[in-house]
Amino acid sequence: MPDPSGVQGPSEATQALAATSDVQLIAELRDALVAVAFCGDAWFATLPREVERYDRPRVELLGALRLELVLAGPAATTEQLAALAEPIINPYWLSGREPAASLAEAVEALRHLTMHRLPAVRAARAEVGRWRSDR
Repeated sequence: MPDPSGVQGPSEATQALAATSDVQLIAELRDALVAVAFCGDAWFATLPREVERYDRPRVELLGALRLELVLAGPAATTEQLAALAEPIINPYWLSGREPAASLAEAVEALRHLTMHRLPAVRAARAEVGRWRSDR
């Protein structure tokens, strides 16, 4: 939107991204974390009784995620939920056959949300904020 001097402001897409509410981001993060937990449960059910040493760290991560998600409660902030996602999105998750493929897909969706969408919303808010403060 041009101002009286003719300078072009943030694009409509940037303004729409900046208008994303914290409530919406929290809901998206919580949904993605719960999806990882559910897919993790399905994956865990297919593992042998004695979990292999390569799978044990992932099993422990998923157990910690479930606990931390419950402890975070309904009042968790975007930053708190993003911090819960960090240990999950860092390791590589094998995406072989089901249910491991669904788990890897859920982790990838969480990774995209925390590494791309959240920073994009923050950058858009900053750009719109700078534009408004300059006027």
